[in-house]
Amino acid sequence: MRNRRFPVSFRLPIRSEEHGCSTSPWNPTPIGAMDESGRIAAKFVYYDDKKLWEIKTHKDNHWTLAASGTAAIDTPHMLGFSADGAALIVRFTENGDGVWKPLNLKDNTWGAPLEKGAAFSRVIEERKSGRIIGGIRGVRSNHQYVFFDNELSGPLGCHFACISRRAHRARVQFG
Repeated sequence: MRNRRFPVSFRLPIRSEEHGCSTSPWNPTPIGAMDESGRIAAKFVYYDDKKLWEIKTHKDNHWTLAASGTAAIDTPHMLGFSADGAALIVRFTENGDGVWKPLNLKDNTWGAPLEKGAAFSRVIEERKSGRIIGGIRGVRSNHQYVFFDNELSGPLGCHFACISRRAHRARVQFG
């Protein structure tokens, strides 16, 4: 089973009133991250009426609030699990740029921003597990592939070989 981000549920309050739809606020789709056993390990919920976001983790058969904050527009996004599965990688917007931070699933603490707060446009996932092993900086023909692990063995080596064969002008950096 791959670690993936997916929609968990969808709820839209609709009342049959004289003129049709209700104008009551609704909460967007909670987003969940599934672990290798197929269980939802974490979920993101945004309360539009309060402009409040929450990330909850599933521990000991109940949900625990891991992180929360307020955001009217730029809410955090759960990107997926770290390479070792011990953290959830979350994208925040700071000064207009995306910053990726790991949320440790064991104790619900934030780690330092990945690559000293560098902005990435896409994730690099390990093919079999779907876990995040790196990020891509830049646009179009000027991509920079950044791997968060310095080791060039196992699946990471396979990704590097694939990238070097397919990307002509790619720059590769190992964290």
